[in-house]
Amino acid sequence: MAAKASRAGAKQVAKLVKLVQQTSVLQAASLQLSSTWQSHSTAITSLAAAAATAGLYHLTYSAAAHFVDMTAPGVAFGCVGASVAAVAGLGLYVRSGFMVDPERVYQVAMRKLTQHAGLQEVMGAPLAGSPMRVQLVTRGSWFIQETLLLQRRAPRIHMLFPLSGPLQSGVVSLQAKKLPG
Repeated sequence: MAAKASRAGAKQVAKLVKLVQQTSVLQAASLQLSSTWQSHSTAITSLAAAAATAGLYHLTYSAAAHFVDMTAPGVAFGCVGASVAAVAGLGLYVRSGFMVDPERVYQVAMRKLTQHAGLQEVMGAPLAGSPMRVQLVTRGSWFIQETLLLQRRAPRIHMLFPLSGPLQSGVVSLQAKKLPG
């Protein structure tokens, strides 16, 4: 009996050691990839855009070869221009989905503040904001989890602006986070 218990205990210890070794290797790989991404994200993104542009160029060039005489001098430049424009437009579209619009946040905040009954009672009925405001916008960033999955931190905005009513005035401080969807 004691021998069986000893073997079962040894198996459990071996499983635990193996799990610790795998976890530390996974964490080390995660930290290494995260460090590489933080140091070289611009270069990696630029290389991906260049590769997409080259692939799209070859695709448009081969498609244009079926319809146009390719010996004309402007055809290749037209394909390059179309490829660069398409990749740049897609990049701007994707980037706009990850940005927080400060003006939109200000409008939503003012709408909620003017509809708040308690605030109107304390400060007075017509509340007025100011175009003068302080704002800090963080774009959000990509990071690698410990499980080696890529995840994105949500972009945020921190904003301060004065708010005045007929009875009193004050300063509004808000933080907004862009949620997916």
